[in-house]
Amino acid sequence: MHAGCVSEALLDFTGGIHVYFKLKQTSTDLWSLMDRAAKAKALMGCSTSRGDTSANTVLPNGIVQGHAYTVTGVFKVTSQGEPVKLVRVLNPWGKGEWSGAWSDKSLLWNNVSESDQSNCRSSAIDGEFWMSMEDFTENFRDIDICCLSPDFLNSSSKYSWTSTCYYGSWDAGTTAGGRPCNKETFWTNPQFRIRIEVLDEECARGQCPENILVSLMQKHENRYRSLVSNYSIGFSVFAIPPEMKDEKFPAKFFYNKRHVEASEKFTKARHVMNLFKLEPGEYLIVPSTLNPNECAKFMLSIFLKSGSLKRN
Repeated sequence: MHAGCVSEALLDFTGGIHVYFKLKQTSTDLWSLMDRAAKAKALMGCSTSRGDTSANTVLPNGIVQGHAYTVTGVFKVTSQGEPVKLVRVLNPWGKGEWSGAWSDKSLLWNNVSESDQSNCRSSAIDGEFWMSMEDFTENFRDIDICCLSPDFLNSSSKYSWTSTCYYGSWDAGTTAGGRPCNKETFWTNPQFRIRIEVLDEECARGQCPENILVSLMQKHENRYRSLVSNYSIGFSVFAIPPEMKDEKFPAKFFYNKRHVEASEKFTKARHVMNLFKLEPGEYLIVPSTLNPNECAKFMLSIFLKSGSLKRN
């Protein structure tokens, strides 16, 4: 509650699914996605970079470095005949606000309709403020979105997602094989086989290309989670040739085979995820720790827009 990882807090409080985006490193139309997430009553958090100085340094524009904020709304206004996409952000301190364009005292509010001003503008000193999507992307590092369903990821309400959740463990000497470069042991990690039957219309047209979300979380049983160390974890996704019917894929399958997708990197965090597109076919998802014989329990959640799942 005092400090920690936003995504872990959101997951623990809701039991929902979590997606994460680096604001400057994604081609996703984030404002539209955030708008859908807000309509779905999702929880959204964002954070700023630590900077070169100590954490919690307040910049001249009012933004705090190395600080977590909450996204409380998104709205589109018309200013001088042009649409402007806005994001509302809350500083949890209850004070300290952005002082740039579209802030509480910004003269830009004089260029919008009275109804838009009534819906958005506030002069209260409460830590909550509006800013343009461009300024939001420039001043914040990333955004975490947590919701009970990933349906907000769709650009229309025509499609829904199905989910399957698996509980497993990495056990020394048997199922804790480490990352893919451990050629002799990687294959011993738990393996999960999935099938993508067909692409939905959005994926086929490239409107919402991602059709699978994979979430991997270490499952700590100690109620005092701050006392439990996390291993560096990740997952790899491999394409399965149609002729292969193996129940458990052996070491030789992985020797010269490169993954088609993976978690961003092996991260010393309780939770990692990735959202991506897979063409129709069969795939193998292998969650692992960074090093062999690192023992932990995990939960692997797989969300698909289409297709069926089966586990090896």
